[in-house]
Amino acid sequence: EIRRAMPEARIVVVDDGSTDHTGRVAGEAGALVLTLPFNMGIGAAVQTGYRYARDATAQVAVQMDADGQHDPRDIPSLLKGLQTHDVSLGNRFVQGADIPAYARAANILGNVVNLVFTGMWVSDSQCGLRAYTRTAFEKLRLHSTHYEIDTEIIRELKRKHISYTQVPVRVRYTSYSKSKRTKQSFLMGLETIMRLVRIYRK
Repeated sequence: EIRRAMPEARIVVVDDGSTDHTGRVAGEAGALVLTLPFNMGIGAAVQTGYRYARDATAQVAVQMDADGQHDPRDIPSLLKGLQTHDVSLGNRFVQGADIPAYARAANILGNVVNLVFTGMWVSDSQCGLRAYTRTAFEKLRLHSTHYEIDTEIIRELKRKHISYTQVPVRVRYTSYSKSKRTKQSFLMGLETIMRLVRIYRK
């Protein structure tokens, strides 16, 4: 799907210790696979991707969660946003979006936590579909290894005075993405907040 939407894109997959042959399948499909030695967390995977983008002298980097909920056809809209801003943040919560109640509730909570720690209200602070100019991702100094990476990035946008825009994007909740509700669990939420407290003190 990404290749059809962006034929000229260099597709990079970060394999974060998966056990479902993600790396092999992605490699056979033509992607460059960066393999982590074990499951280090989504934050570590995101950092790995941006480190590669810096080393590869990429001028633009698009981040996309790999659970199938994002539509690659939205990438051009994100790139259009980069014509006037350094970061395009996807916003799944537009009118008419078919989003499960638990995901909406988790997003509201995530937005409130993000507001507390960053002082910024972002409509979809946890969206995994984003685009960055090189100017933006070169300035990011990240430490998170888990889900708190989303809020840490937004804090970096504020601290480094990086301009951003929010772009409406589609969302597709497949049976696979619906089964991955760990991020929305109460315990995971508490763990994320505690990690943010430690990061905020730095």
